[in-house]
Amino acid sequence: MNKQLRQYISIDCSPHYIKLDFAGHHFALCHHRKLMSAPKDAYQIEIDQSLLIDKRNDDEFRKIFKQLALTAINADNWKDTITATMEKLEKKDIDLKFQDCSEFFKVLRNRYEDISDCFNSDCGIRLMWFDSEIIEAVVHDLMVEKRIPAVLSVHDEILCHPDYVNLVYDEMITAYRKILKRDLKNALKNKGLKSLPDYIKPTITIE
Repeated sequence: MNKQLRQYISIDCSPHYIKLDFAGHHFALCHHRKLMSAPKDAYQIEIDQSLLIDKRNDDEFRKIFKQLALTAINADNWKDTITATMEKLEKKDIDLKFQDCSEFFKVLRNRYEDISDCFNSDCGIRLMWFDSEIIEAVVHDLMVEKRIPAVLSVHDEILCHPDYVNLVYDEMITAYRKILKRDLKNALKNKGLKSLPDYIKPTITIE
């Protein structure tokens, strides 16, 4: 479901819903599936800028490493990782040359040598299995066990009625711990209250 369609979602006739998802989810999964602790902020990597040709501020460094990490997890070779990262960063007004982007990737790979097998190996497909297991557990516990119908899943996100946000939050933490045997340091991101456009009135009740 694309973002354009999501704005028309109504849960139990409410014009509002809360969107929850896991922070730094796939990068944390790379660590937790090996029963390793995940860093609190995986993309904040300290580096000696004197060793780099390309000089950046800390905010740009973080954006570069985040995009590289997420791309490398889903790519199946290093050249695709570099070119795809450059294209995505260009849309964010961050220009990188191929050589410089490759240099940044080496820094990322050396920093996370313990999970380097997740890079350039199409690991994202395998991580999506964990996504599905976690979300299935959340939806089952809420809708089947607790008989609470006011939740919807979109990929690795849960959309819920505002009245149930705390309960859904707890269920997502519990499900993650159940599947991965680890706690998320970053926990969850509450992306705030989403509202229907003013010209739309909810007319469907989920029962």
